[in-house]
Amino acid sequence: MSAIDFKKFEKDLKKKEEKSFAPVYLIHGEEFLYKKMVGSLLEVMLPDYLKNPNYYSVAGTNNNIVDMISTLNTFSMLPELKVLTFCDSRIFYSKQDEGIILQKAKDAFNGDDIKKAASQLLNLMALLDIRLDDLKGEKRKKILNQGQGSSDDGWIDDVVKYCISNNLSVPSGTDYMQFLQDSIKKGFPEKNHLIITTDHVDKRRGLYKTIKEFGVVVDCTVPAGGRMEERKIQNSVLRDTLTAVLDKSRKKINPNGYSALCEMVGFDLRTFNNSLEKLVSYVGSREMITAEDVEYVLKRTKKDPLYEFTNAITDRNGDMALFYLASLLDGGEINHPLQLLTAITNQIRKLLLVKGFVEGRCRNAWQPGCPYNRFQQITIPAVIEYDKDFLEEQKKTDGILLKEGSKTSGKSGSDLMIAKTPKNSFPVYKMFQKSDRFKKYELFKAFESLSEADEMMKSTGMDHKLILERLVLQICSREQEVV
Repeated sequence: MSAIDFKKFEKDLKKKEEKSFAPVYLIHGEEFLYKKMVGSLLEVMLPDYLKNPNYYSVAGTNNNIVDMISTLNTFSMLPELKVLTFCDSRIFYSKQDEGIILQKAKDAFNGDDIKKAASQLLNLMALLDIRLDDLKGEKRKKILNQGQGSSDDGWIDDVVKYCISNNLSVPSGTDYMQFLQDSIKKGFPEKNHLIITTDHVDKRRGLYKTIKEFGVVVDCTVPAGGRMEERKIQNSVLRDTLTAVLDKSRKKINPNGYSALCEMVGFDLRTFNNSLEKLVSYVGSREMITAEDVEYVLKRTKKDPLYEFTNAITDRNGDMALFYLASLLDGGEINHPLQLLTAITNQIRKLLLVKGFVEGRCRNAWQPGCPYNRFQQITIPAVIEYDKDFLEEQKKTDGILLKEGSKTSGKSGSDLMIAKTPKNSFPVYKMFQKSDRFKKYELFKAFESLSEADEMMKSTGMDHKLILERLVLQICSREQEVV
């Protein structure tokens, strides 16, 4: 049928009136863009598709292709379209693409996406027919043709550790390309459609030519070079992303702010988009985003690994929490694993203090999704008053206990305040957002898990790393509330 660029495809979708669609779509290139295009296409094909039983999303591993084709060849009981998305496929990768895959794995690792880095590295190992042990230490230098140089491959050790600790294995190296190509040629039932997404294609392959002949290929690639023409295209894509986010929120960014944002983020569309969302939240009701806002919110500093660890836990991101846990234990940044228990306890205590505020007499001062400017105007004054009343009550309680000869709580007043430094309110704002990720009973259960882990570390010979991994998964997982 055709191969078009993503801008034309998006325009065509907006004015699409007829309900005829290609049997197969291949949408490839920049990940952020191809996911956006898929979302736009699905909204036209199957409105409210995430709740539609005729929509299927399949991980793009080759092992899923046979079952995927079987599903596509099955007639639907419903009268509307049946759509299956084969997400983040690696079907076009070959051994000649080793350097591309390895670089994508490294980029994902540097972008703090250890899960994606592991997926890329495992796919590379499948193509090269090697195992995880082959990438340990000096062995890998003989196997991988590393463009980065041997002195810049320490990140691979971290990814291999992550794979091992999460029981991830190398996928089958069987080539399913011909099977998929033959299936597309044979065709699917009239109302059944396949969408394939991938960050890499080989236009010389028969599969690519078949999809182009029988379906639609949407090119979302953006040149990555530094030449003037390439940078012009990159800037155009960034501008389009900027406009989409700011128009929706009715915000603007001044030239210095835009320059600062581009300098700090570079051409990384997902990070660029997420950074804009943070800035929109930060400026609140103010219309203009400035360079000072960018510097404050997106300051480019190397964070403390312990902070990264506790931050991942309060975000309920188990994958990243386990990764930073392994880094802290293996890297010697801590003197004893009990330090990690203390750090987690402090964070859970803060979340519980916030939860007491939002579910107590001050519940009207905070609502989930509250913008930062409202937080400064309404919530922070209420927090200051709340902390003040709490300190007064603690003084009275400690005074009574001392008169009776009993011990006080042992915690200073500042340890139990929600906002120790109210003028620096943005970290407090983030803690309120994190608190919304937990229910109160989950925080109490976290304290029980912490106490149990503390007892096990002090009184059993069980490996401390296993105890901490179990603790992390207990806190990060979401359980059904027992009524």
